[in-house]
Amino acid sequence: IQLFHRAITLDSLCALSYAALGEAYWRKFSGTKDIQWTDSAFKACRHAQSLDTSVAEVRFTLGLLYHGVGKDSLAILEYQSILAGDSLNAAAYMELGEAYGLARQPQQAEAAYRQAIRLRPFDWQTYHYLGRAYANNKEYTKAIEIWHEAARQSPNQPLVQNGLGAAFFYLDAWTDAIEHFNRALEIDSSRYQAYSNLATAYYYDGMYEQATKVYQKAIRFTPTSYQV
Repeated sequence: IQLFHRAITLDSLCALSYAALGEAYWRKFSGTKDIQWTDSAFKACRHAQSLDTSVAEVRFTLGLLYHGVGKDSLAILEYQSILAGDSLNAAAYMELGEAYGLARQPQQAEAAYRQAIRLRPFDWQTYHYLGRAYANNKEYTKAIEIWHEAARQSPNQPLVQNGLGAAFFYLDAWTDAIEHFNRALEIDSSRYQAYSNLATAYYYDGMYEQATKVYQKAIRFTPTSYQV
C-alpha cells in the first residue's frame, strides 16, 4: 500500500497504480476483515476508472471486490467485460468461475475453470481453483482427481496438499487425509489450519494422543480459537 501510494505521488494520472492500490486494500481486508479497507479499495478503483475506463486491471480488481462483498452478478459482468476484449485472460476465467460459484451456477463455474486450464495447462492454480469448486459442491472424488493433477504440476504447494487432505477426510479416508495434511505441513509449517485439520483427522482415526499433540501446536498459532 505504501509503495503504490508512492507510485501515485510520482504519477497521479496512472490508472494502473490506483487499480493496484485498490487490490492491495482488498488483500488487507481479506487478512483483517476490517470493513474500512473495502471502502478504501472501492475508492481507489473508482478513481482508476475515472482516469481510464479501458484498463482491464481496473475491472479485474472491481470484480474481486464485488465478489468479496457478495455482489456476484456485478463481479460476473466485470469479468465478462474483460474477456470480451481479451479471450486469453486465464486469470479472468478463474475469477469468473469463483463468481459463478458464489452465484450458485456450478455448470458455468466449471466451464470457466476448464477454459482457464486450457489456457494455462501447466499452472497449478487453474487446477486448484477447479478442485476447490468440486470440493465445495461435495464432489470429492472429482476434486481429488483435479488436485492430483495440480500436485503433478507443482508438488510443493501446501494449498494443494491441504485440499487433497480435506477431500480424503470427507470421504472418511483417514490414512490418506493424514498423509496429505502432513505433507502440507512439511512444505509450510506456518499454517495453523493445516495443524487443525491434521489433528482432526487423527481424532477421527482414533489416534487421540497424536491429535492432542497437534491441536496443541495449532493453539500456539491461534490461542484464542475456540474451535481448536
